[in-house]
Amino acid sequence: MTEKGFIQELNRRKEAYVEKSRLFNSKRTLLFIKSEEKEEMLNFSKENQIYFDQIFEIVEEEILEIIKLHKDEVNYFFSNGIMTDLLYNKIMNLKINEKNIYVGPTKNTYVDLYERRDNIYSNADKICKVFSYLEDIKSKEVYWNIFVRLCLPYQYHYYYEPEDFVQYFPKDFKFTDNEIYLDAGVYDGKNIHQFIEKVENYYKYIYGVEADPNNYKKSRDNLKLIERLELFQKALHIENEEISFLSTDSSSKKGNAHVQPFGDISVYGLKGDNLKERPTFIKMDIEGSEKDALEGLRDTIKDNCPKLAVCIYHFQEDFWEVPLKIIELNPSYKLMIRNHEKMFCLIESVCYAYIN
Repeated sequence: MTEKGFIQELNRRKEAYVEKSRLFNSKRTLLFIKSEEKEEMLNFSKENQIYFDQIFEIVEEEILEIIKLHKDEVNYFFSNGIMTDLLYNKIMNLKINEKNIYVGPTKNTYVDLYERRDNIYSNADKICKVFSYLEDIKSKEVYWNIFVRLCLPYQYHYYYEPEDFVQYFPKDFKFTDNEIYLDAGVYDGKNIHQFIEKVENYYKYIYGVEADPNNYKKSRDNLKLIERLELFQKALHIENEEISFLSTDSSSKKGNAHVQPFGDISVYGLKGDNLKERPTFIKMDIEGSEKDALEGLRDTIKDNCPKLAVCIYHFQEDFWEVPLKIIELNPSYKLMIRNHEKMFCLIESVCYAYIN
């Protein structure tokens, strides 16, 4: 794909998204919602000047019967709370035109952290390179949908992408009994428990890295029974050096602790290449420090080809710079991209890298 081709296709997709928004009230619209969401949804619809002809608080089987009755004669709006992967797939099996299916929030919760939309066009060459490395069709579609969301202001609906695997554990990752797992950004230890479950408790070792004092204490308590685990109160970084860090005590959002030049505390960085044993599987969710942490794992990634699950949503440029950093370190990797919020928002967008 050329830069010109990328810009043309992005503009086409943007126009299609806006056109779908414009056509929302072009015919009768049925709303399906959970009872507890109703008041919030009505307030939301009033604020956004969207209108519903009928509101249904019903179960899945009844929803499908209504859709069979009306088919493509009406629009269907599903709230976050009522739409599931199972329901979505059943609706698609009814051959309903996707233009008539709207999935959306009940409040204005889409946070646009990526206001420099012109950067997308000025980095079209890098984005095209990432497209060329993506392994599967779903990754490419998710990647397109990400850029449509980045380029447009808040819309009251979004593209819905059903999950095809649990976050951080794609089906393409092959696990052995001797995995060495590095979890960067442990938070509360949930992903370590998921890893142990995935490998059925057969693994060699686990390294957990969590710099924030509050999150470290939480994860230490939650992981106290885990064997063959070394937990560091450090930040995965380029070098083993002292760095400035904004903790959850000062961060504007709980759990959003990160490396920051004007942080409230100092922490020690940990260069991944200096671990006693090199990881075979690395997960990173470290609030925008992913590129630096990958550089600190240069030798490991180049020589040992560990499986990678790296978050790419913390900064706008991470959507292309992080995947390109992975390829720079090891051109043999295959890449996949998924959004684990089903495109409701852009958080939990992850780049996966592996070698068969």
